[in-house]
Amino acid sequence: QSPHTIELRWALPYENGAPITKADIQCFHKTEEDPVLLEVTGIDATTCMHLFENLESEFECVFRIRCANVAGYSDWSPVSSSYVTRPTRPGTPENLQMEKATPTDVTVGWVVPDDHGAKLQKYDLLYTCDRKFLPVHTEEPEPLPALATDPRKGLLHLEVRGDVASVKIPNLVPGFTYFGAIRAHNCAGVSDWGIHSPSSAAWATAACEPEAVPPPTIIEVYDEAAFLELKEPYNNGSAILGFNVYWARVIGPTEEYEEMMALIRNPEAVITRKEQELCWKQEKGSVEDVRRQKGFRLEGLEPGTTYKVRYEAFNGMGSSPCSPEIEVLTEAGLPDAPDQLRNAGGSPIPPAESRSSHASLEF
Repeated sequence: QSPHTIELRWALPYENGAPITKADIQCFHKTEEDPVLLEVTGIDATTCMHLFENLESEFECVFRIRCANVAGYSDWSPVSSSYVTRPTRPGTPENLQMEKATPTDVTVGWVVPDDHGAKLQKYDLLYTCDRKFLPVHTEEPEPLPALATDPRKGLLHLEVRGDVASVKIPNLVPGFTYFGAIRAHNCAGVSDWGIHSPSSAAWATAACEPEAVPPPTIIEVYDEAAFLELKEPYNNGSAILGFNVYWARVIGPTEEYEEMMALIRNPEAVITRKEQELCWKQEKGSVEDVRRQKGFRLEGLEPGTTYKVRYEAFNGMGSSPCSPEIEVLTEAGLPDAPDQLRNAGGSPIPPAESRSSHASLEF
């Protein structure tokens, strides 16, 4: 017997000179004095078997049978022992498919299996980025396989409580493909695994803008340029196209010269640098150029000047968050030629042949 069927078997009696051809079966609750619950007539007696289907779970009953030949029907047999339809482990969940996806989660659904007489309690859902990790479809329930923490390296497990037909799988990596398997539980046991069909579409999280990038690294600094290392982040399912580099001038020789001259004019002066809003400039570099050059050359800078620099990566879906800023101090350059050459007394400089050896100059 099963949750909804009872298979009844019997032995053919002595036929008394004529072949037995048919049989009738009656079903009662407990005794033959009870009302007839089920009855079949005229079935082929020689098969010695009849299957009663579509019964309710926990259905309890007894049976009796009689056979017939050309001379007529036999007496009814004694009633059988009691039969009860008992629940068994559930059927296998089928058609495990993705219903919708975002960059970081997918919603999957399945066909709810036959509960085989006992309410479904929960599901085990396994998912991975590599189909080879999925459990083998067997006719006997298996224990949960070894689990991993990274779906690219093994299986992850999600327990789904209740008699449901879909669930959202959270905390996935954008732009990755996933495969899954599911099985159901009831009080009688665990179903076989319903495996993600090889012919069905994989679960793919949606692509989005790249992950955040680390700060740029200074490789080399020149007087009017800087060579920086830019890290290429995970692309989140859409290829990295390039980088946007931003820089802003902080302070340089002009400001330092003005401070120096102010102190010359008034040695007791207190120099206070005013906070000024940075004026950011942008330069774009393709990912191919950065890979080929093994870095990014930032040009158009001033010698001996401090800059703040940050960058972002971009793909077809948008730009990553900007990196933290770093400061870059360019190399010092040659000084400008002095000008305003004059006589310290204020008179024009005399010709060389008439100059006194004691003349002093200011510049």
